[in-house]
Amino acid sequence: MAEAVFRHMVAEEGLVARGITRQDFGRFDYIIALDSGHMAHLKRIAPRRSRAKLRIMMDGVADSPAQDVPDPYYTGQFDLVYDMVRQGCRALLHEIKEAERPSH
Repeated sequence: MAEAVFRHMVAEEGLVARGITRQDFGRFDYIIALDSGHMAHLKRIAPRRSRAKLRIMMDGVADSPAQDVPDPYYTGQFDLVYDMVRQGCRALLHEIKEAERPSH
């Protein structure tokens, strides 16, 4: 992992993982699942009137070989996961910009 983080110049200092809570659905605009298992869990715990939009990371990435982002700690595929998450983030940013664009 350290090699991939260094190679892609990712600042990991101060980052802490935590579980999603029901309160997060009112706190965030988007909650992103990395795979279909995570998405199923999010749908189970989401309040009925959730502010957050649920999305799978690879939604919107047309040429993606997979919808589910593999867990790099199990697969060792840190570079692949980095590339997939980067593509997913770009697609999400594009989607948000399009939604925010004023229509004429």
